Amino acid sequence: PLRNCMQQERLERTWNLLTKHVALGGKHVTDIGCGAGVFSRRLRDAGAHVEAVDIAENALKRFKKIDANNIQLTHSAMPGTTLSDHAYDVIVCTELIAELAPDDYRLFFAELARLIKPDGYLICSSEIDIDSVGGVERLNELAQTEFDILESVKSY
Repeated sequence: PLRNCMQQERLERTWNLLTKHVALGGKHVTDIGCGAGVFSRRLRDAGAHVEAVDIAENALKRFKKIDANNIQLTHSAMPGTTLSDHAYDVIVCTELIAELAPDDYRLFFAELARLIKPDGYLICSSEIDIDSVGGVERLNELAQTEFDILESVKSY
C-alpha cells in the first residue's frame, strides 16, 4: 500500500481517525486483514501489543520476512476467527468487509463485537463502489447493529 498514493492517504486518514479517539500505548490491538503488516507495525511502534490476523498464509510470510518483531501473527479468517472473546481494546479491520459475501456482513460485525472489550474501539473501513446506491449508509446500519458509532468519515 505504500507504493500507491491513494492507499497512503487511506492509511494516514485511518491512523488520524484512530489516534484521535485512542491512545495506543499498552493497548491490546488486533489488525484483522493485516496483509503484509504496514498498519500493524505502525500500531506496534505506537506502543500497542499487536496481534496481526490474515487469511493468506503468503501475506503472513511476507509480513514476517519484512518485520514481525513483537507482533503476534495469526492465520485466521472472518467472519469466524479463532481469536479470544473480548480480548482487544482496539480492533482495526480495513478494506475487508467488501471481500465477504453479503450474507456474511451481519456475521462480520457480530464477530467483531465478540472480540472487542466492552469499552473498546473499532475502526472499520470499506471501499464502496461509487455506483452503489446507499452503500455508505448500509455499512453504517450494519455497524450500528453491534456498535455505537463515534465518527463516520466519507472520502472519495
